[in-house]
Amino acid sequence: FILILAIICLAYVFFKTTRKGKGKSIKDKMMFKIPLFGKIIKNSIIARFCRTLATLLESGVTLMGALDIIHRTAENSIFKDVVDGMRARVLKGGLVADTNDNMAIFPPIVTRMIAVGEETAALDKMLHKVADFYDEEIDAIIDTLTSVIEPVIIVLLSIILGGTLIAMYMQIFNLMEVIK
Repeated sequence: FILILAIICLAYVFFKTTRKGKGKSIKDKMMFKIPLFGKIIKNSIIARFCRTLATLLESGVTLMGALDIIHRTAENSIFKDVVDGMRARVLKGGLVADTNDNMAIFPPIVTRMIAVGEETAALDKMLHKVADFYDEEIDAIIDTLTSVIEPVIIVLLSIILGGTLIAMYMQIFNLMEVIK
């Protein structure tokens, strides 16, 4: 009982401290470092950013307005900082892709694709291509993950079911011995 209470208290403290400020930033950094899931989280953030920015630009929203909207709706504090840096550069007349801050979350290929899109005045089309690529990569990672987890779940369920059956039959055998 004390162990369960301690776990509940630790979970409460963890969620309370990681909700805002420095704790949230540390939690968001740790989320990227989780094996396999960190890559899924990072790729989904990149895909969502590219798709949202492309859709907003296609709809006629200015680049600054689109970055403001993305900044306000972002949940990850590291990503928010990167978008904030983009907004500051665009406000000064720079390009979205011209930064080393982007490296915190965006791989070099994404930054180059954004730069090509800006230079050719086809940023929205290029962002859609990047988003499609990362959506496909996420699907591939999830397919791999499910193909690895599936046998593990089958083995665990077999062990649990086998243990249950053995426990039931052991009781029946013990009862048979008592009756004789």
